[in-house]
Amino acid sequence: MSPGTAPRRNPRPTEAVGSAQLGPTLRSLRTAAGMSMVELARRAGVTQPFVSQVEGGSATPSLATLYRFAQALDVAPTALFPPAGPGALTVIRAGAGPSFPNTGSDASPVGRVLTSGGMQLEVIEYQLEPGMVDRTSFSHPGEELVYVLEGEIELFLDDGAGVVLSPGDSAHFDATRTHRFAAYGLDRARHLLVAAYPHRGSRSTVTST
Repeated sequence: MSPGTAPRRNPRPTEAVGSAQLGPTLRSLRTAAGMSMVELARRAGVTQPFVSQVEGGSATPSLATLYRFAQALDVAPTALFPPAGPGALTVIRAGAGPSFPNTGSDASPVGRVLTSGGMQLEVIEYQLEPGMVDRTSFSHPGEELVYVLEGEIELFLDDGAGVVLSPGDSAHFDATRTHRFAAYGLDRARHLLVAAYPHRGSRSTVTST
């Protein structure tokens, strides 16, 4: 650096949005679709008071419910998270980021969302406790990749036999196939789930078995 030259400053990153910020985004999308709370609740399989609580920031939906909201509104699930803005850099600090239970099951893992909204990419970090089984399956347009960080997980596609993945293993698949994950073995497991969605018309399906 030459004398008298000011140091180059990197763009200031934005911190991850919290789950409470989902409310205004959900309300905005619902209003833009010309849909009442009652109608959104009917299509998503929840109650109107619950929709009101989510929009008001007093209730946190599961990821499965978020996907049902997205299906009802005909948008990608990532559209429900407030966008960081054009060209923005979003930083998720260690242990931070909005966290959501995968489903309403007592055995549901909690996902830590590592991406901002309004994009085609969704990245979630999951930690699976041994012995916890949530049999809810998901399917959606696009593609998905899972990468195991620690422990072992079992990937189930189309209700077929499970594929065991160990640390460093990854699996890439068409996300229109129904899929779910479970911990495998006696140790805690942790993995990243990376999903790519079309911007619109990304209709997710959630199935409990």
